[in-house]
Amino acid sequence: MEEQATDRAHRIGQEKPVFVYRLVTTSSIEEKMEALKSRKRELAAGIFDPDGGTALDLTEADVEELFAPA
Repeated sequence: MEEQATDRAHRIGQEKPVFVYRLVTTSSIEEKMEALKSRKRELAAGIFDPDGGTALDLTEADVEELFAPA
């Protein structure tokens, strides 16, 4: 949702740069959420890699993490 909101701010007639700041503190839920988002982003990039990456690069642990409850 954050990325979608950031992209929307850029699109709606914005002519000047848009800066997005996120406050993430050490040992917080935000830090854990950022780590999880980063890991899932990496997994998605591996699946949808236009340069020949395939879903076969995923391990069983990767698939379990994708479908784990939040």
